[in-house]
Amino acid sequence: MAPSRATYEAIQTVPVFYGARHKAGHLGTMEHPGGGEFANVAWKWALWQLKGDKQAGAMFVGAKCGVCTNSNWDV
Repeated sequence: MAPSRATYEAIQTVPVFYGARHKAGHLGTMEHPGGGEFANVAWKWALWQLKGDKQAGAMFVGAKCGVCTNSNWDV
């Protein structure tokens, strides 16, 4: 996790999100139906960043953001 965390901290010019799902492994949830939880997080990020979808953005911002309150994630 340290190298990916360092990359996250180095990005200064574009919006970025750092999340690590517990026990996900290298492939994450890619083999789960529909890409699993990772696909859902990526989709919500894209909706928020590219289409301005505030409901999708609630997964990433605020004290009670979706992934912030999910005990399966470190953000």
